[in-house]
Amino acid sequence: GLAELLIPAGLCLYFKGEKRWLKWLMIIMLTFVYARVYTAISYRTAILMVLPVLISCRYYSRRLTQIVAVITTVVFLLGSVFSKSLGSVDMNNVVVASASEVTVPVKTILLRSFLPSYILFWIAVIAAYNIAYKGRKMILEQDEISQNQSKVDTELSMAKQIQERALPIIPDLPKHDEYELSASMSTAKAVGGDFYDLMFVDDNHLAIVIADVSGKGVPAALYMMVSKILLATRIMSGGSPKEILEDVNNQLCDKKMESMFVTVWLGIIDINTGHVISANAGHEYPIIRRKDSHFEIFKDKHGLVLGGMENIKYKESEFDLAPGDTLYLYTDGVPEANNNKGELLTIDGALDILNRHREKSVEDLLDRMKEEIDLFANGAEQFDDITMFSLRYNGSEKIIKQEEFPATIEAIENLTD
Repeated sequence: GLAELLIPAGLCLYFKGEKRWLKWLMIIMLTFVYARVYTAISYRTAILMVLPVLISCRYYSRRLTQIVAVITTVVFLLGSVFSKSLGSVDMNNVVVASASEVTVPVKTILLRSFLPSYILFWIAVIAAYNIAYKGRKMILEQDEISQNQSKVDTELSMAKQIQERALPIIPDLPKHDEYELSASMSTAKAVGGDFYDLMFVDDNHLAIVIADVSGKGVPAALYMMVSKILLATRIMSGGSPKEILEDVNNQLCDKKMESMFVTVWLGIIDINTGHVISANAGHEYPIIRRKDSHFEIFKDKHGLVLGGMENIKYKESEFDLAPGDTLYLYTDGVPEANNNKGELLTIDGALDILNRHREKSVEDLLDRMKEEIDLFANGAEQFDDITMFSLRYNGSEKIIKQEEFPATIEAIENLTD
């Protein structure tokens, strides 16, 4: 019996368990080894016959479990009969005919030994069958869930690509000597609710938008696309930042997307003069660095978020960018970046990073910011989307020449008149 068990065990090791017929060989060998033991000692080892069935249910195949149960039943029955002459005698079943004769009728064996053990055996078979059935059902459900998750992951990946391509690609924008631009967005999930946008209202005025939709994931991404389209369409129609935010706020409120809103900072820059007119709908304060100075918060006038309440009036703020000045915009994912101790970066921490890298180009500045935020997080999962935008104003040649030669410019204008 031990030799018969060692043969399939050795084959399993040799083939590394990759052959389908190995499970059949192992179960058949076990069945007949246990049958031999049961035949020799019928009244103590009936429980051994349950083991092949229990092993078969490990493969989560109801058909396999049924076949093994039937084979084991036949072997079990033969073992009970053969034990009359080949095995030991159960003294509870014997009839003493004389001092030298002991008889065990087959009927007695079947009724007293086989039948009780057989009933217990089939109780175990039913349990094994249910295990196989439920196990297979669970595996099929998990496989279906895995396939569905794979489809969801693919769709989210496509949604992420669509979202990224909906944002302006800075290197592809028309080049202007008056300024340098850089932007970055890192989402906490596959898709996010942050976005930025920029477009020329006319030849001299550049509109910049940075926004943060409430929530995360797919709902925020969909609301983000709606908000971005509404803002872009309204900006190109003309008007001041204040008027644009008021109109878009009412449009979002009309759509009645409950529990959804978006914070927005909108600024329109005259690239010839550096003059900025902005409006803020509940967004983070912009940060400005004057040439040869430090980054500092510019506390502009705040209004309510877009989509929160109809007919809200917004106020405008104005400031000027001189040649060499840098404007830094961001979402709340920057100051609210957390580490594995539960600590937040805070706005002071963000300012400290900015000032340590203030001499960098706008692109390097954002790269250093992201690196230091990741270093601060120290492996903690990113909780919120992190979006940053930076503009360095270089000034206009027209303005510089006019400042250098005011009398000449004035004389030429007089001659033109």
